Amino acid sequence: MKYISIIAILLAIVYFYMMKQENTNTQPYTPKDKSINLSSPLLEKIKQKPIDIKQKKTISQKISKTRKQTKLDESQYKNIFSYFSDNGIDIPIDENSILIFMETTLTKTKDYHTFIQALLDDFSLLSPEDDSFYIFSGYFIAMQSDLVEKEIFKSLEDSNEPLEKERWSALLASIELKTKEGRDTVTSLLKSTNDEILQSNYISSLSNSIVKTEEEKRELQEVLTPYLYDKNPVLREAAINRAHQWNDLMKNMKPIEDALLSKDLSVKSAALFTISQTDEVPLKLKDNVFNIMNNDELDYGVRVSALNTLSVFRDKLSDDEMEIVREFGKKFEEL
Repeated sequence: MKYISIIAILLAIVYFYMMKQENTNTQPYTPKDKSINLSSPLLEKIKQKPIDIKQKKTISQKISKTRKQTKLDESQYKNIFSYFSDNGIDIPIDENSILIFMETTLTKTKDYHTFIQALLDDFSLLSPEDDSFYIFSGYFIAMQSDLVEKEIFKSLEDSNEPLEKERWSALLASIELKTKEGRDTVTSLLKSTNDEILQSNYISSLSNSIVKTEEEKRELQEVLTPYLYDKNPVLREAAINRAHQWNDLMKNMKPIEDALLSKDLSVKSAALFTISQTDEVPLKLKDNVFNIMNNDELDYGVRVSALNTLSVFRDKLSDDEMEIVREFGKKFEEL
């Protein structure tokens, strides 16, 4: 009987030990986050606050979207990842890693052509709705302009599908044109197509041109000025929207003033934007902008744009005007 009791106790000890081990092995491992201070009062509040299922889903979606905007998926972008891997950079790669690489390794190797081609190969697979479309655009902007120009022009020439041409022209519109050869090429492309989307992108591209001499400035204005009054509102909007980059408002404010009075809301909004981006705006335009904000019959989004633009004239508004601005601002905040 004595031995039976001892055996039973031993079996019980073994059983409980095995159960403990099983629980330990099945518990998920949670790595410690060294960046979080566990004694933080804020963290304690977060711990105490219950999170329902609906809120969890929202947070999860936000995290997922953030990752999509800041990370490139290796399986989707083979060329760019292969290029980085060949140059000794670990995968996965985020935006900062690529920008650091461009400023260091790529600057030393001068292997711009290969890198641009790797970007272009993957960029051609993207649609404008893809978050990574804008990430890639940012990389091109950071590259040496003349090299990027040539590669984009070649891609435009080789493109057979309308969507491909739109994509390349949109990318062209996002960079600064620094060479006369590039400007002449875009001018030629602008005049050779009737596609309003392509034309709009080419107008934006020319508006981004870096011109240094008076002659170059005159040439640019000769090409772009007619579009400030173009019958096609899409092209007029493109020219007005970027006018602050190439058109001297102090000398030629009439196109902007007329655009503020346009019945087309996109043209009107473009005029508001270009005013908001200009350092010295004629006081004459203040009343036009104020009247747009105060017009109940106009689209609410346009009125909000006018409200933002009025900040340019903040020191020129009367007390009565300021009161109306405050009232509209309160309505906007309530929404």
